[in-house]
Amino acid sequence: MKFDEYTNLANRIAESTKYLTKLPEIYTIISSTYNKKAFDIPKFVYEFPKIKIPKIELPRISFPKIDFEEVRKITANNSKYGWTLTGEMLPRDYLNRELIDMSAEETDAYFYSYYSYEDENGNLPNYKDAQKTIIDTIDSRWTSLVEECFKCYELGIFKVAIPNLIAIIEGEISLIANNNLIGARLLNSWKKDVDIESNKFSAIAMYSVFHFFQESLFLSRNFDEERPEVINRNWILHGRDDPSLWKVEDYFRLINTLSALQFVKDILNDEAF
Repeated sequence: MKFDEYTNLANRIAESTKYLTKLPEIYTIISSTYNKKAFDIPKFVYEFPKIKIPKIELPRISFPKIDFEEVRKITANNSKYGWTLTGEMLPRDYLNRELIDMSAEETDAYFYSYYSYEDENGNLPNYKDAQKTIIDTIDSRWTSLVEECFKCYELGIFKVAIPNLIAIIEGEISLIANNNLIGARLLNSWKKDVDIESNKFSAIAMYSVFHFFQESLFLSRNFDEERPEVINRNWILHGRDDPSLWKVEDYFRLINTLSALQFVKDILNDEAF
């Protein structure tokens, strides 16, 4: 009997229950007459592999301990030169260990590189993020003026924006502190109401802002003394500074500060709830 005939017979037997008992005999004949290769039965049909599923264990992740003393050193150095921690800035960019011992020029170069970084499309993503943060949350009375400051940078006349940015910064401080004092008195009054001493991340951000204001921007210095190393609110708004010494880094320094103040608003709003 040929193979096809055996197959047909097996099918007929399967259709009739009375021949069920003959199935083992039929398949024994088929398997003994035709070898596996001729029968062409795929291996997986008659042989199922034993699959051993490995035990899955989640890796143990060890988070490094934060050295807040080092964090404060980095923050103190950065903010002394006018570079504060903003909401859109990644901590790794701001808290870079290499910044601890950098000079004013080196620190300026680092953060200028951050804000002037161009992507593959020729955009400045870090600067654009800061612009968006400012426009989205700044007090509405400043919106038009700050947009004109942005335009000044685009036109290459950033020096025009510098006194205006300082005025906007002081206005934002007054709004956040909810008082009408000016200059250093405004700053000292505000400082009493916020946490800049704890190890919380929000306190580090607040500390960076206050340290810049106290050590540089609002620092009181007689006008017959040597010009401050970092731009100074009093020297600029009272007409004692030399605009020829204003740099593009100063523009970005004030953009950074204005963005940081928007971050301060978010922090204080979160702490209020």
